[in-house]
Amino acid sequence: MGLYTSEGWLNFDFIMSLKTPFIYVVGGRGIGKTYGGLEYVLKNDITFMLTRRTEKQQDMISDPLLSPLKKPCKALELSYDVQLIEKNISGIYVNDDFKGFGVSLYTMSSIRGFDASDVKIWLYDEFIPERHEKRMKGEGRAYLNAYETINRNRELEGEPPLKSICMSNSEDIGNPIFAEMHLIGVAEKMQAKGQEVYINGERGITVLLPNKSPISEAKKQTALYKALPKDSTYLAMSLENDFELEPCIDPQRLSEYKIVVSVGDVNIYEHKSDSCMYYISSHYSGTCERYATDATSLMHFKTAYKYVLTAYMVDRVKFESIQIKRNFEKYFGMTP
Repeated sequence: MGLYTSEGWLNFDFIMSLKTPFIYVVGGRGIGKTYGGLEYVLKNDITFMLTRRTEKQQDMISDPLLSPLKKPCKALELSYDVQLIEKNISGIYVNDDFKGFGVSLYTMSSIRGFDASDVKIWLYDEFIPERHEKRMKGEGRAYLNAYETINRNRELEGEPPLKSICMSNSEDIGNPIFAEMHLIGVAEKMQAKGQEVYINGERGITVLLPNKSPISEAKKQTALYKALPKDSTYLAMSLENDFELEPCIDPQRLSEYKIVVSVGDVNIYEHKSDSCMYYISSHYSGTCERYATDATSLMHFKTAYKYVLTAYMVDRVKFESIQIKRNFEKYFGMTP
């Protein structure tokens, strides 16, 4: 049993058989992420929660006419309905029986204490915001709080943990959940190697980056993708599962730089022949002032080295990786 079915779609029998509680499926458009996840819980009669990021997105898929339940229920010859239970919380009914909740991450970030003990699988669809979408403050932490709210103490009571299946297109490798779960570096290495499956049993995490999808290959001959130029970043994201890396991600030779300061795992170097060009790396080489990452230390760091932030604002900083860039932004207070 592999990552793809014999027809070429994502194989959710395989995905759900993985023993890790946290599974992140990031793939090209239309390869069976949402459909496959919903089909699995429907045909196996599993109580689930279906989540989108914002209330507007959740409201849209809560309309029975626009619901992603429409196609899998039709294929399985099931009837379905979505009914409002409370403000911004919907009930999902299949053949008139309650089968799950529909609620946005934004809504879950503002509520506590509701009983979701019957939910076995949490399907979080489109968890990576598109580049034009506004990020929610503390979005990664909101995801953790939502998991804790749904899961509660079921493991202490001898039950298996909630299975969280997060699905999305490969819009942003530095997305808030990958940042919170420290998976940006994992995804970067997977992309560089063309690796599709990463499993960390100790942490209970699986990352799936399907880049050999037969469906994606077939879609190259459809109208939209034939119309796009071969070097289109949209085509690369949609069909080749290729995260579009920012131009400032550009690994450099440390021999051309001298270290200026170190804070946490971020090491800031100045170019030896261009004092207005900086390189940020995870590697520490040389001798410099070092700062911890507590609030007081970061306050002193930001005051003393605000000129590095100024250089960043005018595109005079290069980074070793997306993960290091996100840490740099966090230490300078640019992200929560």
